[in-house]
Amino acid sequence: MVLSFIVGVMQSFVKTWQVPPVFEFGDLSFMWLGTLTLAFLSWYLPGVISNFFSGRIQLIGRGVK
Repeated sequence: MVLSFIVGVMQSFVKTWQVPPVFEFGDLSFMWLGTLTLAFLSWYLPGVISNFFSGRIQLIGRGVK
């Protein structure tokens, strides 16, 4: 459910990503940054939300047991 929400929100941004015929480093770096952001959120957010619902909120690191 979390991944489908992320994809639903980011879908409008991803549709506009395209490399122009003559691109500069700035164009490529924005696409790279957006792709890495989407990958990081897809990897990190499901664990954070599942911990939130289970009552063990760990945002960074292993936390205290």
